[in-house]
Amino acid sequence: MRIVSISLILCLYACVPLNPGQVSTGAVNKTLIYNNRVYEPDVKTVQINPTRNNLVELTQSAVLPISQRDKLVLSFDYLYGTMEDFRARIIHCNSDWKPSNFSNLDILNAYNEFRLDQFEQSFNTRVPYIHYTFELPRVKLPGNYLLVIYRGNNLDDLILSARFMIVDNLAMVSPQFGLSSGIIERAQNQQIDFTVDYSNLEVSNPMGEIKVVIRQNRRWDNAIFGLKPSFIKDFEKKLSYEFFNLENNFKGGNEFRFFDLRSVNFPGQNVNDINQDENQITANLMSDKSRKEEAYTFIQDLNGAYIIERVDANNPDTEADYVNVNFFLRAPEQVAGQVFVLGNMNNWEKDKDNRMVYSEEYGGYLGRQLLKQGWYNYVYYLQNSDNNAPYFFEGSFAETENIYEIFIYHRAIGSRGDLLMGYLRINPNSR
Repeated sequence: MRIVSISLILCLYACVPLNPGQVSTGAVNKTLIYNNRVYEPDVKTVQINPTRNNLVELTQSAVLPISQRDKLVLSFDYLYGTMEDFRARIIHCNSDWKPSNFSNLDILNAYNEFRLDQFEQSFNTRVPYIHYTFELPRVKLPGNYLLVIYRGNNLDDLILSARFMIVDNLAMVSPQFGLSSGIIERAQNQQIDFTVDYSNLEVSNPMGEIKVVIRQNRRWDNAIFGLKPSFIKDFEKKLSYEFFNLENNFKGGNEFRFFDLRSVNFPGQNVNDINQDENQITANLMSDKSRKEEAYTFIQDLNGAYIIERVDANNPDTEADYVNVNFFLRAPEQVAGQVFVLGNMNNWEKDKDNRMVYSEEYGGYLGRQLLKQGWYNYVYYLQNSDNNAPYFFEGSFAETENIYEIFIYHRAIGSRGDLLMGYLRINPNSR
């Protein structure tokens, strides 16, 4: 296998080494986006994780029952910074992630502003940072919520926004996972049929009051919104969602690529080499190639997630270092469109920071990410006008193991917003 010295190549398109105070990626638009978003380049590794019996569930979704016996915890790092007066507020959203008309008094028992007063300084890392944690307050209503972090008392000085969901599981979901109804698509797609039992809800107009969202692998960029039931069984108070025109189809994709960056003293799995100097650490991954022509192979992955971990540390939250991770995707020629390296590590954001650059000299695409030590999943994503483009380098298979979540929302006549009244997580191809 041909190994490429990516560190040298990256300099050809002005991706210079990162030094203290030099992580800026240019001007950042601080207009609030009702999505998972970072508004300052020095804010990294944003996660909202549930806790179970005081243990953090690192790869679970930010979804909790309304009883909230467990907790949701936000964590993030502020690179090269000093301790600041960061604050939080919470916004209730409808099923389409637009703000609802519920007031602060409707959703909280406390004033809707919370100081982030739990933080720690990193220890013995080349890249210094402040690690912040924030335990989310209990809310009174089920639904979609956006957590917004900002600086001081300036609501416009945004730091980050992150989605989470609280469910009152009164609507029961019965799924049926199977082959795509499309003959051509059966080898590549996965179809989610299901039934919703709303007998525990007061529903006058099920077609208008109940809304459904389906997402794959905790992604929002390819989630399915706006499905209408194919059958309504008024007497049984059930809705069926069984379609024949691919409305409820997802591309199966492929198992995620991965690399092990839990140590910087020796290369982990799929890491070619690690270089260290006084100010920074650089890891060159093994060169990748297209998998679209290969047969499907099962790999136990994290379905796009990542875990922060350092093998020789007691507390990876503050002892794991930040590493310049260099990606190289071999390609004989440049393809039409833009290529990105994506995963939960960058919220599936198709922006300039995650875009790869083609090098004719080395015959492939090059990219760099600044990542905290841990175990990561990722894919190569092609964006152009072709609907199949995202799977150009990865291929898509009906056999792929994915996680699906079905969200059921109810908005009664006269209500001021959508309430999340049903939720189901399934892993139909689990091994």
